[in-house]
Amino acid sequence: MNQYYLYINGEIRGPFSIDDLKQFVAQGVVTSESYIWYEGLSDWRAASIIEGLFAEQSSQEWKQVSKLEVAVERREKIEGEDKKREAEDKISGKKLTSSEKITASIIILLILAVAIASPFLVKYFSSRVDKSAITATDTGDDSDKTNYNPYPFDATLWEPGKLLVSFIDVGQGDAVFIRTPGDKRIVLDSGMGIDKSRFSFFDQGEKVVQYLNAQNIRTLDYVIMSHPHFDHCGGLMTVMKKMPFPVYIDPKPENIITPEYEQLLRVLKTLDVKYRPVRRGQRLHFDDKIEALVLSPKTEPRGTNSDANNVSIVLKLIYGKISFLLAGDIEQELEREVTIYVKDYLKSTVLKVPHHGSATSSTARFLKCVDPDYAVICVGAKNSFGHPKPEVLERYKEMFSKKFFNPEKNLLRTDMHGTIEFYTDGEKLTVRTEKQADPKLVFEYLSPYRNITGKMININTASLEELQNIPGVGPTIAQKIIDYRKKKGRFKNKEEIKNVAGVGDKTYQKMKTWITTE
Repeated sequence: MNQYYLYINGEIRGPFSIDDLKQFVAQGVVTSESYIWYEGLSDWRAASIIEGLFAEQSSQEWKQVSKLEVAVERREKIEGEDKKREAEDKISGKKLTSSEKITASIIILLILAVAIASPFLVKYFSSRVDKSAITATDTGDDSDKTNYNPYPFDATLWEPGKLLVSFIDVGQGDAVFIRTPGDKRIVLDSGMGIDKSRFSFFDQGEKVVQYLNAQNIRTLDYVIMSHPHFDHCGGLMTVMKKMPFPVYIDPKPENIITPEYEQLLRVLKTLDVKYRPVRRGQRLHFDDKIEALVLSPKTEPRGTNSDANNVSIVLKLIYGKISFLLAGDIEQELEREVTIYVKDYLKSTVLKVPHHGSATSSTARFLKCVDPDYAVICVGAKNSFGHPKPEVLERYKEMFSKKFFNPEKNLLRTDMHGTIEFYTDGEKLTVRTEKQADPKLVFEYLSPYRNITGKMININTASLEELQNIPGVGPTIAQKIIDYRKKKGRFKNKEEIKNVAGVGDKTYQKMKTWITTE
């Protein structure tokens, strides 16, 4: 059976079954700007071919039904012959002997015994398996599933007296693990859960659990939800169910209730844990050796660009000379607020970049106050939001260029570096990353519409069908491109395609890395 992959809004998703495709088409998820690939195709094709796949499946199903009908007829014929033979046997007086009856009874009893005992046998042998020897093979959005290592380093560098702050690569979302000098274990957010309607097909909370288990961590001391968005708390429910912990912390958003937060609260009610809502000015006593300060929210925000983002917990960790500012998804309204009311507490060694590098955040004023030596962007490769945004990357580049000779070493991204770990004894800071990033790309904006196939489509020679493989081009625009060629001649450069009716700047941005005129 074929497995199908979709390219939607700049992201590759899959594999899917043909039934999944039908569901996505019915939900309107697959559009004229979507692409599909499956084994047998040399390149990505416009999603319009999906209807043909459905027709082909119907044909195959009809053939299967035809074969089934033939098989049923044949079986009925055989059964008829068997009944006829049984009748003949009765007429001839042929009967089973005593030994044949005993043998048949024993076989029936053995079958019944195995059927009854099998669940208990499975349970027994499952309990005998060394689960510590099992390695995870599923990574979610952007990784090679067969090569996934739940702990991507040789060994943890944490030891008593050191602080570890780890930014776990969970794709488009946040997941932070903190291990204090006194061995208190804290998880802050855990990425997305499973939701096919949002094209999230792997529970990133499982990845967080695997990351912890690989370091022989089986329990936590605190679980924190920064704010009630799916890419932060969707996977947290799995962590809560699988990792025993005594204290749960969140900003207690009373008027900002999302479906995932409602689900999380239902899970929380089943657990014997203390619920601790926090507000600005509180100190969290994780460990005697570190300070943990809540800098936001002061109150639940109302009427901002995104109240759900702006209710994020902004947490500052201080250990000796080293500090971390974990800024959730706060946007410019809250950035301005903290620069007014808690400005003296913002300066930090490491900044967890607000809102995945969105244009809504990382204002110049905020960055000037924080003045970090390192910035970490938790972001998914090929994400449909286009995070981090070019203007935000430029701000970080400008800031680090003033402080460091090689500024690209000071901006870390989970989409390029994978999981990122910081260790400190309060004096020195050690950084290590799962992957080595290309320094030329760290500050580069990677459009979600970039050409992932590496193949360019010549708009001067492409056919009507080939033109529809360009993002943003359906049958109507493809025909207009051909009509323009006939009337005006060859395109002299790529930008000339904006002269075609229906191709504006937005459409051109989607198609420009896919097209050539040579």
